[in-house]
Amino acid sequence: MGSKTLFKWSKQITCAQVGQLIKSEKDLQKALIIFDSATAEYTNGFRHDQDTFGLMICRLVSANQFWSAEGLLDRMKEEKFSITEDIFLSVCRGYARVHRTLDSIRVFDKMEDYHCKPTEKSYITIFGILVEENQLKVAFRFYKYMRKTGI
Repeated sequence: MGSKTLFKWSKQITCAQVGQLIKSEKDLQKALIIFDSATAEYTNGFRHDQDTFGLMICRLVSANQFWSAEGLLDRMKEEKFSITEDIFLSVCRGYARVHRTLDSIRVFDKMEDYHCKPTEKSYITIFGILVEENQLKVAFRFYKYMRKTGI
């Protein structure tokens, strides 16, 4: 199965160019094709950076394509990228937006598996999600956990 190509890439391609193309493309599937075709065409040289991965993950999350977004997180881990807290929190907030608080907690729990240590920002974000979703018992248990960890 070959990759779909919307256009021919120039000889020298940069992550900034790919990022601009992804940002400007309104159709998510076409943006994903741009993302994939950049690495397919330049198998010996081009690699996405943390910003293009983060941009594509945010696009997928905003379209409620969470498994695809988590797949890119896995790909980042395989390719030895450091994944920022903000990328994880965008996925957590996306799940919260569609009232899937347990998935938000699941993603939060996976952060350390990806060598991303949660800071106060992460704990407060998850706590806020739980309270906003009226998951008060879970929020209280999470609060006690936060206190135990020193947050």
